[in-house]
This record gives sequence, C-alpha cells and structure tokens, in this order.
Amino acid sequence: MPETGSEELDMSLLLDQAFVDRARLEANIDSCLADSAQVSLAAVLSRFPLEEGLSELVAYVQIASERPLSIIDETGRERVSWVDDNEVLREARSPLILFCRSSK
Repeated sequence: MPETGSEELDMSLLLDQAFVDRARLEANIDSCLADSAQVSLAAVLSRFPLEEGLSELVAYVQIASERPLSIIDETGRERVSWVDDNEVLREARSPLILFCRSSK
C-alpha cells in the first residue's frame, strides 16, 4: 500500500523543473468540454490522471487563470491525489476550478 503525503498548494511557489506538456493538458480539458458545457478540474483529472504530479497540477491552475471562461473559486477547495515515481500517494488541495466551453 502506498504511503501518504499531503501538501498545501501555494500558487506563489515555482515548482519542480519537470517538463509539463501544456498542449496535452489543454487537449485534456477540451476533450472533457466536448461532452459538457463546463467541467471541474477534478473531473478532468478523473479522466486524465496527473502524470507529472504537483508541477502538472500547477500548470492546470495556470491554464485556468489564462482562460477567459474559467472560474477559479478560492473559497472552495478540491483534494487532488496522485502516486509519485516512488509509489508514494501524494495529495494537495487546489482551488475549485471550473473550465467552461465557449458558446461559439
């Protein structure tokens, strides 16, 4: 059974030097939005689990902050978890994030 670690997400920190493929993350979001007018970050991660851990989570939050139709609710929190390269279960809390589809 994996160990458990917990981290509070601090958006002001520059994290890990791991390469995060933002185009892949954008495609993940768009794929989920093809089925629904809005989708939470938790729903995106349920379908496309984190591959690069906390760095990737921060990238999703950054993408949300740059997308005009996204909602970031700092008063709400979502728990996000992933298993790192050492088979340790990691957890973080992020703001509640909703990605919304444009009505083109």
